[in-house]
Amino acid sequence: MPVQGMREMQVMCNQQIDALVKCGTIDEKRYEGIVHFQRAINMPVQKEILIKSMEELNPKTCGLTVCPEQKPPTVDITSYKCVGMVYGKKCLPDQEQWLAQFTEIARNFLRPTVIRRFSQDFIEKIINNKPYLFVHWRYESDWLDM
Repeated sequence: MPVQGMREMQVMCNQQIDALVKCGTIDEKRYEGIVHFQRAINMPVQKEILIKSMEELNPKTCGLTVCPEQKPPTVDITSYKCVGMVYGKKCLPDQEQWLAQFTEIARNFLRPTVIRRFSQDFIEKIINNKPYLFVHWRYESDWLDM
């Protein structure tokens, strides 16, 4: 999966988000995150698209399997170059399929360079390259309620 920095993305997108898809129920915490992110990237959103489930999108994204044919997509995002996605509660039609797919693709997402360098330095200099276990604990359960 290609990875690019924020600056490259801003240039490629002509300093704007063509469409922001908001899926499911957006609670206050996620809404505040959206506001913070938009302030940080300083890229206006040209169009907001509200959907109840990912099943409404074309191209469809229902997990590892093909989306059911009996539910044709109602929103087409293929014409937009730069699309943002906000996952709210009850957005994904099949959470178990999505988690399986995310587990498969997550290893291809690189963390920001500064985080990777910090982590590597910590492992080498503090832990001395010994085996380790880190846990990223989320006290809220809302991230599982997509």
